Amino acid sequence: MQNTTRPAGIDYDLAHATAARHRNPGLENTTDTRLAQLAVDLPKMAATARGAAADWIGMPLPAEQDCRIEITDYLGILQAQIDTLKSLIPRQARTSRWRSTLYGKAMAVPANRMTALFNDLNPNEMPYLLINAPRLMRRAVQAEAHKLTVDHLAMAICLHEETHRLQYLRWPWIASLRQRLVVDLDEARSARNRQWIKALRGQDLALRALIEGHATVAEYDAMPELPVEQLRAFADHPGPLRDRVAQAPLRRILRHYHDGEAFVRSAAATLGWATFNELAWAGPENLPALGEIRDPQRWCRRIAA
Repeated sequence: MQNTTRPAGIDYDLAHATAARHRNPGLENTTDTRLAQLAVDLPKMAATARGAAADWIGMPLPAEQDCRIEITDYLGILQAQIDTLKSLIPRQARTSRWRSTLYGKAMAVPANRMTALFNDLNPNEMPYLLINAPRLMRRAVQAEAHKLTVDHLAMAICLHEETHRLQYLRWPWIASLRQRLVVDLDEARSARNRQWIKALRGQDLALRALIEGHATVAEYDAMPELPVEQLRAFADHPGPLRDRVAQAPLRRILRHYHDGEAFVRSAAATLGWATFNELAWAGPENLPALGEIRDPQRWCRRIAA
């Protein structure tokens, strides 16, 4: 007789406590006086970036809407991830300590390196932008060696994240697909089905490579007045040892983001920018596979056939 017992769920309190213990030193909240000015400047920067990104993508600027920006810290980023997970994977009476700890450790990795998070996956909230202030200020200190200011970094962040906002406004199926992938991947992990997990991870990585690659090109191309060469050099700089150690688990994912930028540039050069946007975002069936991310011309041949 087949066992139909539902796998034990996630103890979100334990997941949160686990992730909170894995915070890197130096990401505590900050009282830097520049934060008060940033709180005033960031909404203006985001509006400027939204307009530049809309022009760059070639889409009309959406009607006035809720464009919330929240200045927070590591724990705020973590709480947003927990709230999103709760909205997609409801709490169950029976929980698994192993799964809960695993999810907590997994959430700590991106939270430790995120300067910003465009929180778009929670179906119970309008998407909004979170800025991790302590990390932004620490990155600004590191960026001084590259002749960059906190305003340069903040504008680059706004360009990247506001491109995400426009992606989800223009092509709402993206959020639905990503939400489904979160739920399906949780079920696959619960079933310990390695083949299913591998297939879902590949689809998720390819989708994120496209989304992040598109936003990265906007970050560097949409506002030519930004010091792009310095920004790119700084983004590629490994930073202090503790940052390199914190980023080590993300190297595989980050490689796909770099591959995503290369994919977008190559495919858009072949098809033209307008045609690329029309075909790449037409629907899930047009998404590149992970192998096509690494071979953009193979995707161009398939999609144009």
